[in-house]
Amino acid sequence: MELDEIYGTIETLCSEHDKLYLLTESCHDGICEIQADGTFIRVNPAFCKIMNMGETDVKTRSIFDLLKSSRLKRDIGALFSGEKKEITESLELTVESKIKKYIDIRMIAVPSKENVHVLGIILDKTEVTLALKNRELYIKQLHNFIRDTKIETKETIYHLAKLAEVNDPYIGNHLKRLEQYTKILATAYLHEYGEKEGYVTEKYVEDLTMSSLLHDVGKIGVSGSILTKPGKLTEKEFSVIKQHTEIVAESLKSFKGRKELLSLVREIANAHHEKWDGSGYPLGLKKEKIPLSARIISICDVYDALRSLRPYKNPFSHELSCEVIEAEKGKSFDPRIVDLFVKNHLKFKEIFAKYKDNTQSTRLKL
Repeated sequence: MELDEIYGTIETLCSEHDKLYLLTESCHDGICEIQADGTFIRVNPAFCKIMNMGETDVKTRSIFDLLKSSRLKRDIGALFSGEKKEITESLELTVESKIKKYIDIRMIAVPSKENVHVLGIILDKTEVTLALKNRELYIKQLHNFIRDTKIETKETIYHLAKLAEVNDPYIGNHLKRLEQYTKILATAYLHEYGEKEGYVTEKYVEDLTMSSLLHDVGKIGVSGSILTKPGKLTEKEFSVIKQHTEIVAESLKSFKGRKELLSLVREIANAHHEKWDGSGYPLGLKKEKIPLSARIISICDVYDALRSLRPYKNPFSHELSCEVIEAEKGKSFDPRIVDLFVKNHLKFKEIFAKYKDNTQSTRLKL
């Protein structure tokens, strides 16, 4: 190999090394390289943040000081001896200032000619874990509330629906608007299809309008930090969000109140994120297998979400919101109900203007 080729190879290797270094430094997961005694050779900023460590800690502490697990210590020894190539473990630990963390750690042995390098990747799952723990507590509280309350009057339903605001400060007048949207769309459906579908009566419209207020009460079981996160949700965070559709159904297993009303509440809460083409959640229901109540509420809910300020988006105009809903005809939404929405879209616009939140005028800096 000629000298120029050698220099070229060295430059390429240095360039690749720099790229790898930048990737490591900017990674959101903690990354470390350790010696056989557990002391650190190098760590990235995310590792220090997750473990609440400073520069002095990196120099004076070992991974065994941080992660007090006899099994992990034994397994790391097996990595250096060549008995194992990779280990994974989930741990609960307390870092500085008594902060509890829940992490997944993966350690990998990378052999070279002279020795073995052991690299660790730390995934911080604290937020998701706490959200799940809170969910269990909230479900229990919600179940107890429903068990001890006779849910029949509009006032009681409003009281229960307001519980969702505990974790979601963006709700504002959303419930008032949704109630009005639902009445408009359900009434339009009654006039258009009520004779063909006997169960769609004025009483059904009245019950559906009241039940709509409880469509998102399951969010009481979702961490506020996830509901108000400005950026894109991780896969695990989204899986927590999706569980809000099932929380109310879980809590309504025993109740006091009118069965027809509570049946609608369960339908709406559980199915308002199902989609006409079957791509929704939690069950992937398709077309008429999605309850009519949920098909109506889903359009009302999406319209209001599009028009409203959210942590991840600025408000859409009425015109753009209508375009989005029409584009989802036969995909997310029942085509017949989209047609009814189009015929009544100006009423939706009036309701939004009447019950507009003060925060709607505050635009996000994107």
